[in-house]
Amino acid sequence: MTESASLEEQVGIKGHNLTFAGVGGIIKLLPEDFLVHEILPNGEILYTGDEIGKDVGGMYVHFVLWKRGLDTNSALKRISKLCHHNEKDFGYAGLKDAHAETIQRISVWSGQKECLGDINLPNLKILNPIRQKFGISIGDLVGNRFQVRIRNTQRNVNHSEWKTVCSESESNGFLNFYGLQRFGSKRPILHKFGRYLLQEKYSLAIDSYLGTESKFENEKISSLRKMYVKKESLAEIYALFPYTYSFERRMLSGLMKRSSPEKIIRSFPIYFLRLAISAYQSFIFNKLLSKLHTKRYELLSQLRLPIIGYSTNMSTLPLEIKSLLQDFLAFDNLNLKSFNHEIKKLSSKGTERAAIVKPSDVKITSNLAKNDDVQIHFSLPKGSYGTMFLREVI
Repeated sequence: MTESASLEEQVGIKGHNLTFAGVGGIIKLLPEDFLVHEILPNGEILYTGDEIGKDVGGMYVHFVLWKRGLDTNSALKRISKLCHHNEKDFGYAGLKDAHAETIQRISVWSGQKECLGDINLPNLKILNPIRQKFGISIGDLVGNRFQVRIRNTQRNVNHSEWKTVCSESESNGFLNFYGLQRFGSKRPILHKFGRYLLQEKYSLAIDSYLGTESKFENEKISSLRKMYVKKESLAEIYALFPYTYSFERRMLSGLMKRSSPEKIIRSFPIYFLRLAISAYQSFIFNKLLSKLHTKRYELLSQLRLPIIGYSTNMSTLPLEIKSLLQDFLAFDNLNLKSFNHEIKKLSSKGTERAAIVKPSDVKITSNLAKNDDVQIHFSLPKGSYGTMFLREVI
């Protein structure tokens, strides 16, 4: 089993929908190997920034954010410091991956247009700031256009076979899993943290976040996690954790002050705690989709599967799906009421998600000068992960 496959199984991902044998190789060796362009509600793809329109006045500033090697929240945090904005005043249609080069539309309430327009950093640029009368919210996009380089492929594929891959993927689609970045690409534990939140076991949530190691982290960080598990000096561990590990440092600071685990958890930004709950819901979705695909469940391509929450109506679900969900929750000592959380802002009613998604406008080319490189272009609807389509090709 490859390392990536092992990580995928940890978050419930198993199986493939395409018959293609795969070419092997790696993605995201460099951020510029993975380009993501947001597709606006009118269907236009963001490239230059002019696509968002003209200044019409209003209390919001819209702009196009180009970033490289940063996640969306980190980029907005930096912008907020540069232009003295409150982070809560920013709006976006969706989060974009860190290890990529991405371009997306952002809004900010009462924004300083001139300051924003001056931001031009090596890994962060703002294009075409304009005034508008409305803010941008999650889901205010059609989808994303991807341009990806697959390096070090392990077998040559001729033009005819690539053509078949394009047509099969557009007609049959791929398993619409939540990607690793939903759970933590290098250390996929956010769903476990979320499970402990739902169980209201806050001490275990803290222990899991601080103490769980990953071989994809550097040795220094792994050694600090070992020290925590061995119950060594909290002050020493705190002093050695880099400032960029702000959540670990916040937990350690709370523990040193002898704050209750619940108080420590409640001190965290709501967006982070919600992400953890969402990661657990995504984990259950992935497990359900994997199980149904393994069993060759009929009409899977036409199904929208539940993302479990307190409003999920089990009585309307097919018996097999209902049974699987109940088993998954029972294994974790949870039920639907668990999603109606004591911290009200963490409550989640649930929703649904397509089991299979079909990419559009798929184009694949091999680099003739370097025949172990492949370029692939494709578009996906909002909420679907480019990496989950690419795993079917690789």
